[in-house]
Amino acid sequence: MECCPHQLRAILGINITLTHIGDGEVSGGKIYAPLACVTQEGCGPEAVAIGVYSADTPGLPLQQWADITSSGCDGSGIAVGPNNTLYVSSFYVNPDVLCLYDATTLKSKGTLTLSTPIPRIQGISFDPVSERFAVTADNATKAIGYVYFVSLDGEVVGPAYTVPQAGELEGLDFTRGYIGYVIQPFDHVYFLYSIQVTGSDFYPASQVNVDGALRQTTYENGGLLDAIVPASSLQSFGQVQVTVLNPSPGGGTSSALPFTVTRSE
Repeated sequence: MECCPHQLRAILGINITLTHIGDGEVSGGKIYAPLACVTQEGCGPEAVAIGVYSADTPGLPLQQWADITSSGCDGSGIAVGPNNTLYVSSFYVNPDVLCLYDATTLKSKGTLTLSTPIPRIQGISFDPVSERFAVTADNATKAIGYVYFVSLDGEVVGPAYTVPQAGELEGLDFTRGYIGYVIQPFDHVYFLYSIQVTGSDFYPASQVNVDGALRQTTYENGGLLDAIVPASSLQSFGQVQVTVLNPSPGGGTSSALPFTVTRSE
């Protein structure tokens, strides 16, 4: 979400002049919002803050906030992770780390170094079931969007999914297992399902097949593959058949296993 400075001063209730709201997250009846300068090339963290708002009260009143300008993260996105920790990302200033904060006190808990830098992060969200983050980013022309996975120790996998786009990839949610995002001008929500396939003798060229269609597949190791299934490619919710195609020579298609896609209310 982007808007002009006078609008932000009117709605945010804090005394730092800001020009950008990053990708926030709702958790425990609170909205955690990264508040920053416009995240574009050449933008330094002139003013960066975490704002905490009541999600259940009309008007979404501000409950607390903390100035994090000195953190080295420009606040492009924020995720609520385990151990009452907030993970704050950078779009431009620092693609090498996530800045960590206590979700109650908003005090710094240091940083998490990423195994591979991710420039131009647009959003970050944590899935408690798979215990990993989804991270979205785009390229400088805003023509290609990327989805990465990041473990709690900072290991980056991917990009696990790429998507052509005509604007910034925003509004990430991974808290309920699926990946939801929007692309400017925010007139459509896209949903992706992440499948982790375990087995043996996988190769970097192995591909996951879902109901007869090969999907974008990311190789993690010989026993683990990540695949992404766009919700738009599914005929309906319910059971789908998953197989793995290993390359020749000596390859072939594995036996099928069922995977159930359900609607999240």
